[in-house]
Amino acid sequence: YSLVTPRFPEAVLHLQNPPYSGEIVTIRRTGRDDPGAKIDSITWNGRKLDRPFLSHADLVAGGTLTFSLGK
Repeated sequence: YSLVTPRFPEAVLHLQNPPYSGEIVTIRRTGRDDPGAKIDSITWNGRKLDRPFLSHADLVAGGTLTFSLGK
């Protein structure tokens, strides 16, 4: 999945369909709350991503995706 700046401060997705039932994905935006803010970094479960993509396998395993916004 290609990742872009979220427009909301936080969203929680509850995966319902087997085989992913019960997994939770939390998406957070931290830092500047400005429409022109750029992404400084993206982390998945505390691990910094080196590019703005997340695999389907990672996503359906559940976790926390955090976008840190700056300038």
